[in-house]
Amino acid sequence: MNSPQRSVAVIGAGTIGLSWASLFAAHGWTVRVSDPRPDLGQAIDDAVSEAAPALIALGVDVETSDLRSRITASASLEEAVDGVSIVQENGPERVDWKRELFAKLESITAGDTILATSSSSIPASEIARDIADGSRIIVGHPYNPPHVLPVVEVVPSEKTSQTTIDRAAEIYASLGREPVILKKEIAGFVGNRLQLALLREAFSLVHAGVVEPEMLDRLMRGSLGLRWAAVGPLAAVRLGGGPGGAKHLMENVGKEMEHIQLGSPTPEAMTDVAATIDEAYGQKDYATAAKDAGRAQIAILTATRKAAA
Repeated sequence: MNSPQRSVAVIGAGTIGLSWASLFAAHGWTVRVSDPRPDLGQAIDDAVSEAAPALIALGVDVETSDLRSRITASASLEEAVDGVSIVQENGPERVDWKRELFAKLESITAGDTILATSSSSIPASEIARDIADGSRIIVGHPYNPPHVLPVVEVVPSEKTSQTTIDRAAEIYASLGREPVILKKEIAGFVGNRLQLALLREAFSLVHAGVVEPEMLDRLMRGSLGLRWAAVGPLAAVRLGGGPGGAKHLMENVGKEMEHIQLGSPTPEAMTDVAATIDEAYGQKDYATAAKDAGRAQIAILTATRKAAA
């Protein structure tokens, strides 16, 4: 049996899984990756090469060769999970697939191994529905890519033990992440629900001809996005109320907000707006746009951390 100290099994070698693998390795963990893809070794090489510059830019002292030496491709699921402290699953967003996998994981892993899923929408209670215990199963939902964006939503079910919650949060914090522990399960968790509410209104405004996509994004980058990146939306409400705080602001502005009818675009309208967005931003190829966005996110994250220090 391998030592359980600082070892992780990453199940699923897509974008998120390989990002997790790079992050764990950057913090000295032994990483075993399990995925049936035939190019797994090359995929790990490419992911590490891509992640290393971002990790270094964020202040992690690591060499690309060190990262790669800590990650191995496992021949089987059993080999990957042998003796690990935590399993981080990143497979398809299908509840039947996850139920089958976690039932097997529950039977082949040690009794203190944390079984975490990166799922962005499926709660732990659904995954553990047919498992008698389920105390080790928890959602550890990252934001893409996990090696850059620091928040991980830690979402337990009623079956999840407090020990699992505490240990999962501690592990993510040790990776330089910022665990956000939800008090109870809810569909979509918190981040996706906030994102959905904002995007629903953004699509509605574009569809109604109120604003062009580029102008809406300019507004967000130079106002709400900037403010929320610095302090968050609720702390911004408190600041917006001056010395009287959030209560003062709501007493003066809250009543006016009641009269604003928010949009609820149809699926057809959402599809039309999506085409408009692609047309507006289509002049830049995806790879270049993704790299530019990544650099900008790192710059913003670095600046906000310095400001908070």
